[in-house]
Amino acid sequence: MNYLIAHHTYQYPFLHTTARKKTIKHKLISVLSGFATVRLGKQEYVINAGEAFWLPLDCLTALTYFPNCTFIEVEVSVRSSKNYPHHAGLVQPSLLLNALLEKLSDSPFTPNNHEQKKWLDVVDFELEKLSPLLDESVMTLDQADKCSNIDKTSLQMALKVRQAFKLRSSGIKAERIIDEIFSANAQQAEQLCLAIANQTLNR
Repeated sequence: MNYLIAHHTYQYPFLHTTARKKTIKHKLISVLSGFATVRLGKQEYVINAGEAFWLPLDCLTALTYFPNCTFIEVEVSVRSSKNYPHHAGLVQPSLLLNALLEKLSDSPFTPNNHEQKKWLDVVDFELEKLSPLLDESVMTLDQADKCSNIDKTSLQMALKVRQAFKLRSSGIKAERIIDEIFSANAQQAEQLCLAIANQTLNR
């Protein structure tokens, strides 16, 4: 059922990517641990633990959740008549919104939970006051090497695996991908793909 506002907490132990498509709801993504990236146009923005990103309705985007990423996602139906921000970007939630997101992250969405509904009503109110930013203060994936919170080696390996599966989904044979991405080292390719994405190129 399509609820006016709902929340879900997700944990991805392995690399998880979404296809590039338009959002069908307003969406707030708050990363609790690990990190994720949001692709908008030609740029890819990093969401670190403790940060939140707003995606309005009809926003063309692709998301990547890196291994061991946990996040809470709040979705608002297109039926809502509230005035939400019309552009995407990193947001600075209020202390109240942060506290509510933390509280909600510990409990699955339950439509008949009246206390939870009251919390979500306040979240909905707070969403209208967000001011998304996409300026030089928002870290891009190209700048991730400067971030002390990210393991650079793990990031590079994860990006390599992501590119490998992107090529595989486009129809390129595994042998060619191993040659181009993993310097023809089939054993390394299999080990990295299993460790990072929990699947092999020959699936």
